[in-house]
Amino acid sequence: MPGERVWMLWRYGAPELIISCLGLELVLLAYQLYLGPAAGLRALIFWTALEMFLLWRIWRGGKVAWVVLVLLDAAAVGVLVLGQAWPWDWSGTGLLAIVAAQLIMLVSPAVRHHLQARARARGEPDRQAAAGG
Repeated sequence: MPGERVWMLWRYGAPELIISCLGLELVLLAYQLYLGPAAGLRALIFWTALEMFLLWRIWRGGKVAWVVLVLLDAAAVGVLVLGQAWPWDWSGTGLLAIVAAQLIMLVSPAVRHHLQARARARGEPDRQAAAGG
């Protein structure tokens, strides 16, 4: 069943979700280049490179990179939601959909479990277990 496959991916498919985030970042780059970058081409390349670096760090188990990328994506969603006047145009809606999809994938249980498993493999203490939770 398709619903079961999505649930399994959501719970256990960290590699697929991280690669999907990378794919969405490339789609976002192409989409913004098509629209004409509002902040300039250099800024667009900088933010895309930063997000790709952070995704690579998440792939390698970087918790700090995960927190930074979640905060960046949440801020981008906030700016897109609050910064647009009603009625929304299609370009803003497309940007919001791409960034929101990335954020949803980043906070999935699979990605969080991936980060915890990588930390345990490096021998880092489990903060949640130490705090009694």
